[in-house]
Amino acid sequence: MPEDFPWMKKRTEELAFYEAQYKRIAESELLKGAVTFDGHGNDMDTWFTKVGYIVSTSDFEGSHQAVAEGMASGCIPLILPWEGADELYPEEYVFKNTDGMVSKVINGVRKNEINQVKQYVKNWDIELLNEKLLHRLGLN
Repeated sequence: MPEDFPWMKKRTEELAFYEAQYKRIAESELLKGAVTFDGHGNDMDTWFTKVGYIVSTSDFEGSHQAVAEGMASGCIPLILPWEGADELYPEEYVFKNTDGMVSKVINGVRKNEINQVKQYVKNWDIELLNEKLLHRLGLN
């Protein structure tokens, strides 16, 4: 949680925002029980199977790992357009704003869509990448 990090304690305005969200969730009949906060864990592949969507609201991504990991576990990605997102991921999952992301969730998942996102990230499988690289270098 944000308040668990010592450096966040100095960001009083930011912490106040989080506190307001916690209160809003606790008081909302729609959100209470629907929003949970899980701690750190080393079982992300299992955890992702519980959530259904992976959301990337970053304006800058380092390794893009969480989106790919979520997809590999069957999560539907919801990505704001950080630089390069549309080059790494299918355009249908890169949204101009959060309204588009919300519409995707409301409209639901198409038949076979989970299998499609799982297949998409298989292109990054280390064995496949190694084979392609060796072929490209003329070594196989």
